[in-house]
Amino acid sequence: MKLKKKKLLFILFFFLIIGIMSLYFGYQHLKEVKQEKIKDIQSHYGEFALVQEGALLYEKRDNDYIQAGRVLANTILPMDAKTISSLSDTYFPILGTDYYLFYQSVVPALENHVTKLPDYYLNLGKKIITKNETKMYQKDRFILFLEASKEFEVLYADASYYYVFYMGDIFGIKKEDVIIEDLPQNEEEANYISVVEFAKYDSTCRNSSCISNEKVEKILESFQESGCYSITESEYLGWLNHDLRLKHGAILVTLEKEDAILNQSIEKFGYEVSNTKELTFVNNDSSTKKDTKKESVNRYFIHENMIEEQINKVIDGVTIEKPKTVVTGFSKGLPSIDALASNIAVLNYHFFFDSSANEVCPGNNCLDVKDFRAQLDYLKENHYKTLTMEEYRAWMYHEIELPARSVLITIDDGAMGTGKHNGNKLIPILEEYQMHATLFLITGWWSIENYQSPYLDIESHTNDMHTEGFCKNQIRGAKLLCMDKEQVMDDLRKSLAVTSSNKAFCFPFYAYNDSSIEILKEVGFQLGFIGGYMKSNRNQDKYKITRYPIHRNTSLNQFMNMIH
Repeated sequence: MKLKKKKLLFILFFFLIIGIMSLYFGYQHLKEVKQEKIKDIQSHYGEFALVQEGALLYEKRDNDYIQAGRVLANTILPMDAKTISSLSDTYFPILGTDYYLFYQSVVPALENHVTKLPDYYLNLGKKIITKNETKMYQKDRFILFLEASKEFEVLYADASYYYVFYMGDIFGIKKEDVIIEDLPQNEEEANYISVVEFAKYDSTCRNSSCISNEKVEKILESFQESGCYSITESEYLGWLNHDLRLKHGAILVTLEKEDAILNQSIEKFGYEVSNTKELTFVNNDSSTKKDTKKESVNRYFIHENMIEEQINKVIDGVTIEKPKTVVTGFSKGLPSIDALASNIAVLNYHFFFDSSANEVCPGNNCLDVKDFRAQLDYLKENHYKTLTMEEYRAWMYHEIELPARSVLITIDDGAMGTGKHNGNKLIPILEEYQMHATLFLITGWWSIENYQSPYLDIESHTNDMHTEGFCKNQIRGAKLLCMDKEQVMDDLRKSLAVTSSNKAFCFPFYAYNDSSIEILKEVGFQLGFIGGYMKSNRNQDKYKITRYPIHRNTSLNQFMNMIH
């Protein structure tokens, strides 16, 4: 009996062990199946998903995934970060949306598909709302269908589509499928674009019909430092048609003939040569505006002999004007642009008025601002350098060389039209033209604060000795000529204290004598200016520098003869 009992217990124990082992191995098998299934789900997930054979889009509602759209096969979409740890993690969220893809419809994309929006695009200022459902395209190919109406801000447009950034890429939505609304435009767009054509490449170029690699890189470096960026023909056309808003600084680079060396240099600086097909150009060295017709697009011709001022005009969208033809009666020719100065014209002005504003000025030393502008235009068009007083002083003392096309503009006194308190004609014009001049100021008569400008140097014209008819038996009777030495020195030191510069002094009424020149030297002035109707040169007495007085009736021909 006991033996039977033991045998029965053994059998029960055996089957118990078998059951436990079966449960254990069954559990392990299920666990392995589960892990394999999770690994399979994980194998479909990637930072970017490639849609296979078309796929449904889903929205999550009350823990259920409801069909909400479709996406075409071979579309690459960015996936939101997701940890896959259970068999229920079978729907992958699309980055930046409320949509999901079922895992079996995608595989990881072999390459990351990143669409980076150009940072020079501005918001077009439009919002679109799709009608009932949303159909999205790329290159006229239907890509994405959403069963619901959606709202988007527009990046840009063309004749058929509004383009939006969605699901990590740019899609087009047909214009007839949307309702359009205006949005605020928070940033000012480019009001001009510079289109440039580079001349043919020549490594030894020395003229304006070609360009060297060194010059190309120098110009592109200037573009880059000024924040200019390269655009394509399609972007230019979009801007022209008001379908794309661009930041300031856009440049369209063109070549009439393909050139590998030029292409390499241009691309080195991050610029792209556009293969223009729809545009016809006019090489008139001007920028293009929004009213430009694509059949006659203004273009700058970039060549070896372009100077810095002209390059800046390209950057600023300013027309580069060709030198005007010299009128009859003018005898002297322009000096070579590469020649060095052996003599320099010093021009002497006094007062400025504006006849167009019904202003009058009784003296012969007055100059109408329209005539002053005409003279500055000539200087600018012919690439003259307007000198600072320091540049002129350094040249006179053989410390530097200057181009033959240099002039020194001087203004005496500080009266009508020269200061911000008495008409303010001079300084705004100098700043507009970005040209330098020197004012010889009677420092005791007007405050130096009235003449502050980076384009106007201030030097001494005495403190209070600009008095005509003061001295008997002296030419023009300047007070400076007949006061005792200490009085003159005291006046000049007061003037120096105001100007803080001893570079130059201008004799009142052009009147001087040996005593006054010696006092200038003793006080420390380095240059002295008079009249004389002739160019200055380095062999002159540095305290008797001659100048050309400019009068109301000085013609442009006479002005040209002075500076050439």
